Amino acid sequence: MPGIELATALSERWLSNSRIDPESLYGPLILWAIQGWHKPDQALHLALDTTMLWNRICVVVVSVVCHGRAIPLLWQALEHPSASVSAAVSIALLEKADRWLAGFGAITLLADRAFPCAELLGWLENKPGWTYVMRLPGDTEIHGTAAPLGCQVRRLRLRRGQCRGFRNIRLWADGSHSANLVLAHPTGLAVEEPWYLISNAKPSLDLVWSYGRRFCCEQLFRDQKSGVFQLEDSGLRNPQRLDRLLVVIAIAVLAGSLQGYALSLAGLRREVDPHWKRGMSFLRLGLRTLQMLASDTTARLMAWLPIPLQELEPCIPSRRSRRTQAQAWFSRIELPRQPRSTHRQTLQLAVA
Repeated sequence: MPGIELATALSERWLSNSRIDPESLYGPLILWAIQGWHKPDQALHLALDTTMLWNRICVVVVSVVCHGRAIPLLWQALEHPSASVSAAVSIALLEKADRWLAGFGAITLLADRAFPCAELLGWLENKPGWTYVMRLPGDTEIHGTAAPLGCQVRRLRLRRGQCRGFRNIRLWADGSHSANLVLAHPTGLAVEEPWYLISNAKPSLDLVWSYGRRFCCEQLFRDQKSGVFQLEDSGLRNPQRLDRLLVVIAIAVLAGSLQGYALSLAGLRREVDPHWKRGMSFLRLGLRTLQMLASDTTARLMAWLPIPLQELEPCIPSRRSRRTQAQAWFSRIELPRQPRSTHRQTLQLAVA
């Protein structure tokens, strides 16, 4: 009992300490871990998403997407009864991310339909190193080649297994912002409504693959709230205290994932996870390794290395998931042709 009382007292002291700055503690760790993307030819994918706690607290999270999972980069807990937050909150987090990632290569932002708005697109238009892929709500008003007279984007019918692309679509009733549009209705996924994706990159299948990577945020939230860390059992209702608890969880997610990556690179995954037909996530692999170290003096701690850029053997939880991942998403694809460059046309005129 004394040990439990001491742990409780230390936890309470941590949660109530207003001097603890989660960003100062966690920032150097995550920036060290993602240093491999500090190259011009490497694109770093960030996901912007929210999760709700007790229908009272909204946590806005910017996470790094890699190897099929999301690792927290920045977050903010708010006393807010909805998963939709104002553009000011999203932009404030992205401003911090932009400062942290100054000097990195290309950055691709992935976001769901709760986030696209004129304010956010205006902010992204002033960030030349940023590309975005965001899903529009079905009731978004669009104008352009896809809808010359203007209509809600859901009026553009798309059968399952089809993908279509359009250039320079004007958004919202006033048409104040333009973006490229890709409509995608993948086969084999539990997607009732097509994806209406906007981006400042050329309309291509790459936008669909990039957006599909965003769903790893759901596994991160599940691990945080009920799967691994049982955040929902904490009963915390104060956003500042939650932020301090989330920094502990973020460090654990990062440390566990790094150990899992190192195990996979060394070919030692089966020493921790004996299953051949399915596999633990890299996070669970790493956490199990750290647990083994606490009880077995012969267990080996893998060297701490930054997140690897090379492809790793995927952690697939079931044969059904493997079949789903191997299934083709589209049977019909209609994308606009690449426009001929002005430079090439000038050369042709000069030769003529």
